[in-house]
Amino acid sequence: MFCLYRAIYGLKQASLAWWCQLDASMRELGFERLKSEARIFCYNKKRTNLIVAVVYVDNTFFCGPDMAILNQIKAKFMTK
Repeated sequence: MFCLYRAIYGLKQASLAWWCQLDASMRELGFERLKSEARIFCYNKKRTNLIVAVVYVDNTFFCGPDMAILNQIKAKFMTK
């Protein structure tokens, strides 16, 4: 019974650990999380190309006007 309780309790903490890892990875890539919506991240280093990343459950959507920069950011994200 103890092993089952321990396994279930560990599952409760898994989503928080996943979110903390995602948040740290996005900050490392240069994204900032919106304060009003926790699942939206913005990348705006040069003030000319805004890239928006939306995280929903286990999907991440990247949007931006420059496909070259967008593909570079996505490639870096996929290695994390």
